[in-house]
Amino acid sequence: MVTQNKLFKRKKNKKKKPQLPFRLNILFVAVFFIFSLLIVQLGIVQILNGEEAQREIDQTENTPSEKPVPRGKMYDRDHQLILDNAAVKSITYTPPKNGETADVKLDLARKLASYVTIIKDPEELRDEITERDKKEYFYLLHAEEVAKRLSAKEKELEAGERYAAELKKITEADLNTIEWTDELLNIIAIKKELDSAYELSPHVIVNEGITDKEYAQVAEHLNDLPGIDAAIDWERNKVFGETLSSFIGNITSADEGIPRENSDFYLANGYTWNDRVGTSGLEQEYEHILRGRKEKVQYTTDSNGNVISSEVVVEGQRGKDLVLTVDMDLQQAMDQIVEEELRNAMASPINNNGYLEDAMAVMMNPQTGEILGMSAIRYDRENNEYLNNSYRVIYDAHAPGSSIKGATVLAGYQSGVLDIGQHLDESTIKIKGSEEKSSYKNLGAALNDLQALQKSSNVYMMRIAIMMSGATYR
Repeated sequence: MVTQNKLFKRKKNKKKKPQLPFRLNILFVAVFFIFSLLIVQLGIVQILNGEEAQREIDQTENTPSEKPVPRGKMYDRDHQLILDNAAVKSITYTPPKNGETADVKLDLARKLASYVTIIKDPEELRDEITERDKKEYFYLLHAEEVAKRLSAKEKELEAGERYAAELKKITEADLNTIEWTDELLNIIAIKKELDSAYELSPHVIVNEGITDKEYAQVAEHLNDLPGIDAAIDWERNKVFGETLSSFIGNITSADEGIPRENSDFYLANGYTWNDRVGTSGLEQEYEHILRGRKEKVQYTTDSNGNVISSEVVVEGQRGKDLVLTVDMDLQQAMDQIVEEELRNAMASPINNNGYLEDAMAVMMNPQTGEILGMSAIRYDRENNEYLNNSYRVIYDAHAPGSSIKGATVLAGYQSGVLDIGQHLDESTIKIKGSEEKSSYKNLGAALNDLQALQKSSNVYMMRIAIMMSGATYR
C-alpha cells in the first residue's frame, strides 16, 4: 500500500510540473507584446510625429506690445508755440510674458531702491504707503505663518478671497514687529509700481525728481535690474503758463493711465492701461489727433515666457500738431485789460453793487467767426485775489447785457425795419401802464446805428424792437 501511494503521488506530481512553464510562457508572450507596442508607439512618436513634438518643445509665441509716443504740439495763429513736450528722465519697468512672482518683484524693488528714491518727501512717502501695503509686505515675509491662521472653511476659498482673508489675519501687533523706515517704505512704493505694470508694456516707475546721479546709477546697473530701463519720457509744457490754460486742458499722469470709468471705450480704440489721454479742453477734444501712432514691438517668447527677441513692426510717430485761431499776444493783452477793468470797477462805488465778481471778453473775426481771444477774470472774495478763469466764458451762464445790442441792430437790418445809418429818436419812451424807458444817460436827440452801439443806447434798441413787432410809437 505504501509503495502504491508513493507511485500515485509521483504520477500526480509529474502531471503538475508542465503547468508552471506554460504560465511563464504566457507571461513572456504578454511582456513581449507590451514591449512591442511600446516600441511601435516610440517609432510613431519619433518617426511620424518627431518634427511636431520637437516644435512643441521649441515652441515660441509672438506677443505684440505698444510703446507710447509724445503727443502733438499746439501753436497760435502766428505759429507761436503754445503747448510743447518737455523731455524728462524716467525709470520704467517692462514685465516679462506671464509676469513675475511677488518674491521676484520684491527682490527687484530692493535692488532698485538702492539706486533711486521715487518719493523724496518723507511725509508724502508715508502717506502713500497704506496699511494694506504694509500687510502685503508682512505677508511676503511670513506667508506660511499667516496661512496657518486660516480656519478650515477659509482654506477652501478661491485664491483671491483666500488672500483677502489672510491679510485680515495680520494684526497691528504683527506690523509693529517691523521698523518702517523711509528706506523700507521706498522699497514698498517701488514694489507697488512694479505690481501696476502690464506684461511686455513699459510702465513708468518714476519720472519726477530723479537726480542725475540716480539716473546714472540705474543706467549703469541695468544688467542687474531685469525689466528696468533708464529712458527719456515727456511731460506737457504750457509755454504761456496760465494764459488760455483752461482751454488747452490737461492729460492724465503717467501713473494714472486711461480713466477707469471710460476704460472700455479707450481699450476698444487701441489704448493700453498705461496710456495718457486728454481729460479736458482741447487735449480731450482733439485726443484722436494729438495721440499719435504708437510704436509696435513684436516680442518672441519661449514656452516659459522668457523674451528671446524683439522687432519693431510699426515705427512710432509723434501726434499731429494743432494750429489754433487765437493770437497769444492779443490774449495776454486781453487778460491784462480785463483784469484792470475789473479792478477799477471793484474800486468804484458806482459800479460795484456788492455782487460784481466777473469780467469777461471774447474777440472774434466777424468775417470768419474765428476766435482770437477769450478772457475771464474772477474776483475771489474769500481769498481777496483775482483769478484767471477763462473757461467761464464758455461754461458759465450770464445775462447777455449790452452785448445783445449788436444782434438787435443786425435783426433790424435783416427784418427790413432799419436801414444802415438810420437815425432814431433818443427821447424817453413812455408806454401806458409801465415805467419810462431811457438810456443810462442823455445821449442826444437822435442817434444812428453806429452811435447807438458806441454809446450803448437802450432807447435805440427798444425802438427797433417796437418796429419789428409791427407797432408804431409816436
